[in-house]
Amino acid sequence: MIFNYLYLPLIIFIVTFTIIIRLKKDENGNYNIDFFNLFNINFPYIKIDLPFKVIYGKLILIFISLFFLTRYYFVLDYSVFFPTNLKMTVTFNNSNGVKKLMEEFGIVSYDGLIIEQDTAFVTDFFKKIDDNIYSNTKFQNFFTDCVITENNTLTIDGVAEFKVTKIEGVQNYIIEVAKGELINKKINKNQAEQSISSEFVKTSSTNDKLNVNILKPLSDIIMAPQFSQIILIKDKNGIHKIPQENLIGMTKVTIFPYPNFSNTLYLVKDKNRLIPIGYAVYH
Repeated sequence: MIFNYLYLPLIIFIVTFTIIIRLKKDENGNYNIDFFNLFNINFPYIKIDLPFKVIYGKLILIFISLFFLTRYYFVLDYSVFFPTNLKMTVTFNNSNGVKKLMEEFGIVSYDGLIIEQDTAFVTDFFKKIDDNIYSNTKFQNFFTDCVITENNTLTIDGVAEFKVTKIEGVQNYIIEVAKGELINKKINKNQAEQSISSEFVKTSSTNDKLNVNILKPLSDIIMAPQFSQIILIKDKNGIHKIPQENLIGMTKVTIFPYPNFSNTLYLVKDKNRLIPIGYAVYH
């Protein structure tokens, strides 16, 4: 499906172009196509007297073919190549994993904000979340015991949903949906397990708008929706939602030569900086 959608028109153009440039008229007025001396196709009953040289007719046909090929790629809906429904595993405060993902993106800033790692900021970030969790569950140091001091084990698995839609303009798109749910499981050294659910939902921002640059087909597209992060606490009275700081989820999308997307880097805005706090691996 991907091959047909992206490359079938290009193949048709190449075949058509080859036919046009190899089309010849012999001394009897018949047309034939010589495929580079490999084989020859004759059209003995086709005799067309053109009011201009054959070369001009070829140029017109090539121009028409090129026009339709270019138009196809300029109006094509590329939203099908963006991520949709995914399963993922999230890792927090892994500096090597974050660094590797940043190198894959090949950027050091986004939207005028410098991207840099800051261990002290990340420690503070998770301590604030832990304070909120403790006041509602009595779970102590839920995240810091695992992602900062590494005294215990934390596994985070979940699902994510994205929906990108084509809008008016030349290859303009908007992120309509970006949300997900996570199950955070902490296993203490005494093998006792604590579990907390969380969710993230896209909040409207200028980051929602995307553009596919057809003139630079090998360039990457950076998706960076802003999320509202919410801790879900369940008790006998129902589910309590505890809002946390907003996150930015940065994902690199590649369309040519083959559609692909990267894992997602999670960042928190701090004045003129974006601080990576973790990343999601899709599977």
